[in-house]
Amino acid sequence: MSKSDLGLSKPGQTRDGSYFAGMGSATKANFSKVKYERERGYRSNRFGSSVKEWNTCLKMVHLRESGYSYGRIAKYLNEASILTKAGKPWNYYTARFVTLRAKEEIENGRND
Repeated sequence: MSKSDLGLSKPGQTRDGSYFAGMGSATKANFSKVKYERERGYRSNRFGSSVKEWNTCLKMVHLRESGYSYGRIAKYLNEASILTKAGKPWNYYTARFVTLRAKEEIENGRND
């Protein structure tokens, strides 16, 4: 059975004119000696970059300090119809990550 029978691409086949186009994070910054600016700013990618999101982060930190588990925080946010920045329902891991990052920012002096 050959690769083409299985629906696999041929060896050396390019996609969109580049061998690296199929890679998830392949950008010119990854494969160049020249330093390029990031296409999206770091802060804009993080949950809490808007006032509404930051208020949600503060609520998550408050719930955690009140004894809620990360899973229970995720359930609370899902029941309140609050979605993640990616537009998906919350789960344990995203609730943990965002809560810890928000707590870290509070400790570093953010107080919007």
